[in-house]
Amino acid sequence: MARAMLPLLFALPLGPAPARGGARAAEEWCGLEDPEQECELARVEMLQRSGEVRGAVGAAGGTGRAKLPTQLAWLHIAKCGASFMYTLLELPELCREPFTFCSEEGECDHEPAVQAEDVRAQCPGILVPSVCNTQRITALSRRYGWCAEYGFRKEYDSKSVNMVGFFRDPRNRVISEYKGRCPEDPDQRDEKCDIATFIDSRKGCMVHLLGYDGTVEPHCTNMHATDVTTEELARARKRLAEDFVFVGDTDCWQASICLFNTMFGTKCRRAQFETMDHSGSYEWTGTVQSPLFDFRDEFDEAIWRQAKEIFEQNLLRFNVSAASCRACLLEAGWSAGDVDQTDFGTCLPSQTSEKVSYPQTSEEGS
Repeated sequence: MARAMLPLLFALPLGPAPARGGARAAEEWCGLEDPEQECELARVEMLQRSGEVRGAVGAAGGTGRAKLPTQLAWLHIAKCGASFMYTLLELPELCREPFTFCSEEGECDHEPAVQAEDVRAQCPGILVPSVCNTQRITALSRRYGWCAEYGFRKEYDSKSVNMVGFFRDPRNRVISEYKGRCPEDPDQRDEKCDIATFIDSRKGCMVHLLGYDGTVEPHCTNMHATDVTTEELARARKRLAEDFVFVGDTDCWQASICLFNTMFGTKCRRAQFETMDHSGSYEWTGTVQSPLFDFRDEFDEAIWRQAKEIFEQNLLRFNVSAASCRACLLEAGWSAGDVDQTDFGTCLPSQTSEKVSYPQTSEEGS
């Protein structure tokens, strides 16, 4: 399948774009050339007062918090962390009747089938896509986790909705999706599991979910023959920069959840760190690993680099450290022994984390 290369767009600035409206007043007050942190703090405060901050804010190295929006929407990219829904659904700030997935004794329901209609009824602070009201979608797609996979909806633009979501290295995402859909034994695979065909059909899925001007179905199943356009990639990057108040890294799950709680001042809870979905995250072993690891998705890589930079900038802005994350795990009910053995690998900034020697365990997605 021929796909156009888009080198110029990959050079676009990364990180959150300036907020609308009040940003101009703040810049005029500070002066565009003023590099002082004091001026930056004033700019942030002005934007917060104007209610125009759509992305995460805070001075580098600071301990300030962003205000949790009164309503947000979760964009669930397949294999990037279905378990994040349980962070949102337990929040009393978003739900008049918060869901409960773990008991006080620490027993958790690891495969809860949460329906989109129940989220809509119990959580006015979570915008459930209107597509979930239609009769054409399957019973599975009426579950909230699947419903959130329907791509960036035009209704989000019209309501200026604050978005949250996890992103992942495209290579790891596709490996996980391939293993989840195709048997490891080559003799048991059908034509849809031809590795080259599978990889090519998944290219640009994150871009489609963010930037396509129309409906994108879960796992981008209706987009497998659709090429990424220049306009679509630009739209995806703009939405990621301007509309997301939280960006997480699936392969840095614990650090991401710690960041979310630190940013918004929410309680650390056990369900946030549990594997709460049956589909799992997969890594291939054996010879099949080579073609999967060798592929490149230049489209989704552009989105991934942007998301990764936003994530890393916010770790610094909100002063997230190994110490603060361990305190979060203790609050969530982890034992002191398990917390002491927790290692965050390269997920935390070197300025704020202790030296570590082995990587953090990845969270699963669906």
